[in-house]
Amino acid sequence: TQFTPNNTVVSLAVFGPDLYWGTIQGDVAKVSLDGTMYFMLGNANGAVFSLAATINGVYATNGNRVSAFKPTGGLWWDSVGDPGVNSVAANDLNVVWTSTNSGRVRRAESNGNNQKLITSSEQGPTSIVLEGGIARWSNSNTGEIRESSVFGLDNAIAIFATPPDARAGRVTVEGIATIRYLTTHHYFDCGKAARELGYKPTVDLTEGIKRTLATISRD
Repeated sequence: TQFTPNNTVVSLAVFGPDLYWGTIQGDVAKVSLDGTMYFMLGNANGAVFSLAATINGVYATNGNRVSAFKPTGGLWWDSVGDPGVNSVAANDLNVVWTSTNSGRVRRAESNGNNQKLITSSEQGPTSIVLEGGIARWSNSNTGEIRESSVFGLDNAIAIFATPPDARAGRVTVEGIATIRYLTTHHYFDCGKAARELGYKPTVDLTEGIKRTLATISRD
């Protein structure tokens, strides 16, 4: 199904049966994935270059702050102002966002309460993802991917550094694959093999982790 918004779309997010988008003009809207229901949520008062959608709300960046909208429409809350707010990520409990110009990464509860700094000394933080209580973001000036607990303060650590060629704009295939792996959820379930093939693990999870750690230490 094709649905054509009235303004220039620059960001997208999907949650449940709905597609959300943000526009250069600041509009935040949604349409059902089958294209049958369209709904305007509100305006973020600035170009919406990043969106995140959860069961609680829709979170949009406008360059200076994060604006949260209710799923049924209407502004819910605004974050504190920060120059260069670039990217936002969210889950049912927390919202996190980066401010490229100020070097800050912030978090809030999904309802806007307890807005706090995660870190204040990053080097050009841009894209951000959120997995459980861990935020991971890229630093455009250093080529690093860094992470921190959403409850931390200036205790972020680097978990991946891109090669100099990638930092200069020549991104390698290996670098892209590594970034995708580090920012993707990975869950594995042998239930289907057990049901259809009679598979039975010979080593349980706890023992498997012990053996893995022992091998890493030995090598």
